[in-house]
Amino acid sequence: SVQVLAGPAVAVTGNTSICVGKTTTLTATGGGTYLWNTGVTTNSLVATGASVGNSIYSVSVTATTGCKASRTTTIVVKPTPTVAISGELLLCPGVGTTLTATGGGTYTWSQGAIKTATLAVPSASLGVKTVTVTGTNGCIGTASVNVALVGNVVASFTVDACTCTIQNTSTITPATLTSTVLWTVTNTTTNTVVLTTSAPTIDLSTLPNGSYSVKLRITYNNGKCSTEKIQTITNDCMIP
Repeated sequence: SVQVLAGPAVAVTGNTSICVGKTTTLTATGGGTYLWNTGVTTNSLVATGASVGNSIYSVSVTATTGCKASRTTTIVVKPTPTVAISGELLLCPGVGTTLTATGGGTYTWSQGAIKTATLAVPSASLGVKTVTVTGTNGCIGTASVNVALVGNVVASFTVDACTCTIQNTSTITPATLTSTVLWTVTNTTTNTVVLTTSAPTIDLSTLPNGSYSVKLRITYNNGKCSTEKIQTITNDCMIP
């Protein structure tokens, strides 16, 4: 008589839906020895979602009787959200910004319990801002940006009575920051502008004696930021 031996009852358990870059452990049962299509010879296999799509894993199980059976499992690898953050990152002193995140279904910012796509950043809260985005498929992506001051500009000038000049002595940090200068000199008696210039120095001897309001305005960060100094002076440099 011929004895017919039953093959092993093979079963495979494990998470079959993962996000790209994540791993899952598949565990086979039902036999004495195991051989996966990747070459692994234990009953457990760690599968990595290296790329989006379907990954197929099969295991061949050999029972102690010598009979064999196999099982195939398909793992679905899902994409993570492509997260981006937009908004002004280089700020003028005292000015805030609003950051906007894109790429997912739900948003969580690292600053507080903000659960919207936008984050208001006040001028007193600079630094790295991170958003975590959960896609509709359950996968998670993150992005970070650094919000900082574009620089520090202090408008200043000195009046030299000996040379009858006004010299621009403003400080600009960093020194590589591009800026433009505009002087406006107004006769305070007639309330009329008598001089506008972008020169580094004003020659007071070209102006009639009298009282003047001198304003130095410095614009930087592509015209987005500005600071100024205003001072009233008495000019007596013109010789009658």
